[in-house]
Amino acid sequence: MHDTETTHDTDTTHGTEISYGSGTAYGSEAFTAELTRAAAHVTPAFADLPDRPLTVRGASELSGTAGEELARQYDAHGFAIVEFTDERVTEDTHLLACKALGLGEPFVPKLYTLGNRVAPPVSVISASVNAGTEAGNHPSFGRSVGQELHVDGTLQPMGMIKATLMSCQTPAVQGGVNTFFDSVGAYAELLRTDLPAALTLANPRVLVRRANINGSDEAKTGPVYAVIEDRLVGHYCLTDTDSFQTVDDVSPEDFARGLAALAEAARPGSPYCRTVTLRENQAVIFDNTRLSHGRTAYEDSSGNRRCLFRTLHVRHPQPESAS
Repeated sequence: MHDTETTHDTDTTHGTEISYGSGTAYGSEAFTAELTRAAAHVTPAFADLPDRPLTVRGASELSGTAGEELARQYDAHGFAIVEFTDERVTEDTHLLACKALGLGEPFVPKLYTLGNRVAPPVSVISASVNAGTEAGNHPSFGRSVGQELHVDGTLQPMGMIKATLMSCQTPAVQGGVNTFFDSVGAYAELLRTDLPAALTLANPRVLVRRANINGSDEAKTGPVYAVIEDRLVGHYCLTDTDSFQTVDDVSPEDFARGLAALAEAARPGSPYCRTVTLRENQAVIFDNTRLSHGRTAYEDSSGNRRCLFRTLHVRHPQPESAS
């Protein structure tokens, strides 16, 4: 197996409210100005998308000009797809791609290691492969059900998980379609068209994310959107363990209007929504600070047992030749 070290989550405080941006008070003129300045630099993610994946012979080629092109597409669109023409996707090739793209070591959330569990750096997403194992109990890794829109890193501070890499060894016989929502792009537009509604979504207490694996029901409260290092970052999540709550300093009417605008932007056919079906020996890397993602339910057959590999990363792609 390809040698790798793993970045473990050992010192993150969970269940608490996190500070974001420059620390300006919610609702102040400075707070609003910070959001609008960041929004001015947001461009539509899905304009002029490539009509086919980037192709390379193998994962190691991603340290060259192909990796630079993949990183360019990632920066422009929030995601990029690559196909390996001469190499089968395995955990080893997945880790080689991580290294070539300069992603650093895979990040393993503390949540995955509760109860003295040993969490591998690469997660296997497969109802069939994980059947009968502890991973089979994971609501997304071990089941073939669909997933609502979310961002990875349930209990991590907002913006900590920068990138997610998923590679496909075997697609499902039916379903398993990935959805990407340009959440930050939709929010930037809302800031321009309905500022009062948009501001409610930046309140630091309106989103509650709760764990539901390994016996944990720990929760984290935060905003849906924030400015981090001068960039708009999104945490738009709709799973069963995510919830929106009204708070005293937020107008319920403005809040409802903001949520409705995002729900409309996330509908199929919206310019802020795209679907991707990974094929055999393809991989997708996406910006977890910019896009929300989900998937449809899927069906396996004896010859097609959907199997994907996934890693989380605390940096954006920086191919070796570009560093």
